[in-house]
Amino acid sequence: MPALAETVTRSAELVPCLKSAGVVDAGSLGMYIFFEGFFRPGDSTSYSSTSIIESFAGLLSLRQSFTPEATGDHCVDVVLQHQQRQSPIHQNLTDRGDSLVMLEDDDTLKIHIHTADPRGLRDHLDTLGEVVHWADTPMDRAALKQQPVPAAEPYHIITDAAGSISRDMAHRLGITLLDSYIVSGETALPESLCLPEHIYALMRQGRRVTTAQASTFERRQHYESACQLYGNCLYLCVGSVYTGNFAAATSWKKDHDQGSLLRIIDTGAASGRLALIVILTARSCRGAETKDEVLAAVATLIASCREYVFIDELKYLVAGGRVSRTGGFFGDLLHMKPVISPTMEGVKKEGVVHSSKGQIAFALHKLEEFAGSCRRPVVMLQYSDNEEWVKTTIGPQIRRRIPEAEILLMPLSLTSGVHMGPGTWSMALAPGDLNTAAEPPEAL
Repeated sequence: MPALAETVTRSAELVPCLKSAGVVDAGSLGMYIFFEGFFRPGDSTSYSSTSIIESFAGLLSLRQSFTPEATGDHCVDVVLQHQQRQSPIHQNLTDRGDSLVMLEDDDTLKIHIHTADPRGLRDHLDTLGEVVHWADTPMDRAALKQQPVPAAEPYHIITDAAGSISRDMAHRLGITLLDSYIVSGETALPESLCLPEHIYALMRQGRRVTTAQASTFERRQHYESACQLYGNCLYLCVGSVYTGNFAAATSWKKDHDQGSLLRIIDTGAASGRLALIVILTARSCRGAETKDEVLAAVATLIASCREYVFIDELKYLVAGGRVSRTGGFFGDLLHMKPVISPTMEGVKKEGVVHSSKGQIAFALHKLEEFAGSCRRPVVMLQYSDNEEWVKTTIGPQIRRRIPEAEILLMPLSLTSGVHMGPGTWSMALAPGDLNTAAEPPEAL
């Protein structure tokens, strides 16, 4: 491994653009990480290695003075439904760009490619099948986008992607997200990198989709890297009743956190409730002078935040073993739509309605109750595969009822969405009168 580490380090001098940027080659670093894990002894809990941050100190962040050369290329992500086998399509795309990556799942193909002609690529793909998802980002704009310089704050916030926080929101607030994995067939991807519309489409087709935790080694690498990068970190962990993340972090801290840099809090929350706790804590960090101020805000938010999750069909909870098959069958037969809340003790049943109108009436009633206890509530609406309906039907009604509310629109975390299924939506509530600097709403 020392020889491979030296090769990675030398890449920062061998390639002119890397030398100008002051970083090592990403592909070489990726191979180093792969082989470091490959040759590691099987008992990863007792294995001790030098962290990536320490091994390549000073060579992992772009210099502020670095300006990449314009290429005119676009980074394109596509989901294509097709009737051909993967090999011919792969051959048809090799001359359309570079950095081509393809993942096939029966008749669905996920494609990542860098191209200078996105319009020509789209026209070509239209001849090969139906494009069900298209994302096109100019690479020069992404490369030139300045990274935020973090201000001095009492803590750097870490949380689980099981909270409904988009990567864009996490980037704007300077939050580190720790992923679980979404598993479909033989494919497992970090949840924040999955395409929700693709996952929900598979579920509606009756395909089995599940979740999995990151390995103990991966989680420990994240804790160590964050503490070395940011110093004092506050890990607002998804409730321990839902995952083993709290136990994993606590175990790492006991064995390795000699400087007591990682503070871990079991929020007892998930999905939108966890998201609001994290977002408002991050805001409070910006104006706080001491750690105690931040921790007091966290305690207030954990005690006061609420969430109501509206299930559309029970069959997905049945598939995941969270509701009996008999209960799920009769529930759907009678058009029962349960309302649940994630709490410190686990999932709590709040009520049952029989229609979308009943869901909205229930949500508005709970919102008005909550708004009576605070001056300006923060409302987070979360959607699964029903974004437009949540945005145009529920959002305006909340705005009319509580004009002073801050309304955020976010995708429901896929960890939650996979268990509760397409058609699910959620409303999380938090007091907006904490001493926090407001962040512009995501969409509403």
